[in-house]
Amino acid sequence: MPSWLDELLSDTSIPVLIVLTALAIGAVKTWPWLRKVVRFLDALIGDDKNPGLLERVNGLEGRVDRIHHEVTPNSGGSMKDAVARTEKTVNTVAADLETVKQKLDRDHERISELEDTATRPPWMPPPGRN
Repeated sequence: MPSWLDELLSDTSIPVLIVLTALAIGAVKTWPWLRKVVRFLDALIGDDKNPGLLERVNGLEGRVDRIHHEVTPNSGGSMKDAVARTEKTVNTVAADLETVKQKLDRDHERISELEDTATRPPWMPPPGRN
């Protein structure tokens, strides 16, 4: 055998090749998992374009606080209070409108009765004719 081959296959080269091969196989097998870990850390830490997890959570907390303020009654300043006031006013207006309709119906009945019993001058046409 040539001397370079003897040196290559000496007692220390085989274990080194086995270790290097095992490391290469291990790197190939763990690469997808390692890539997922790196992506998770990037999402957690964030960068200039994409804020990190803590920044996003802080932003969401502010939004939730504003929404909570609007949907919780708080002495008139919230949207819920405004809706309650509007509903109360609409119900009052609806009741008033119903009262006006009933009065108007009674007035129409009285007018019809008066038209039926009233004597018309000869020159005035009957109702419904012009």
